[in-house]
Amino acid sequence: MMKKAMNHRLTSILALAMTVGGTALLQVGCVKAAQADERVGEESVAPEAESPVAPGAASDTNKIDDSQSFNEDATAAQQALAFASTPFSFDEGTGRTSGGLTWLNRSVGTQGQICDTVFNGFTQVVFEYYLRPGAQGEQFGAPETRTIEAAPGTPGGELCKPFSFTKAGPAGGIRSAIVLLCDDEGFCEEGGIFNRPGA
Repeated sequence: MMKKAMNHRLTSILALAMTVGGTALLQVGCVKAAQADERVGEESVAPEAESPVAPGAASDTNKIDDSQSFNEDATAAQQALAFASTPFSFDEGTGRTSGGLTWLNRSVGTQGQICDTVFNGFTQVVFEYYLRPGAQGEQFGAPETRTIEAAPGTPGGELCKPFSFTKAGPAGGIRSAIVLLCDDEGFCEEGGIFNRPGA
């Protein structure tokens, strides 16, 4: 009787031990399986590929948008090209001239036309340039001249032709100019003194 009781207790202890051991083994197996799943998950997610950046090139995060400064520079350049122009126009009876003086940084651009009638030999326009306002001081360089002569029988009795040239100036720029209209007898009529704006 006692032997059967001892055998029953031993069987119970072995069963308990197997139960506890099986649970422990099951828990250990679950932990290892979970760790294996985490490793598989980490390996399955590939790292994000980075776009190659050329040596010396700035990345997108550090890229500077210079389009605005470029537009501002372009606008400033266009404004710098918008030089002031002074018109001139006068008629001395047998000839006339008209046009404009464009004041560049140092030089003066001159555009216009000269006309002559058949009632005299020729008509000549003369441009004199000075380095001081009001045509004061010595004349700068040789004057520029443009001449035209209308032959008898010219249609309308008048002949006109355009002119366009630039008088190069020194450092500091040409500051003023005189326009004269002359005939074939050497008589010249002054059409005016023209100053560089702000001179």
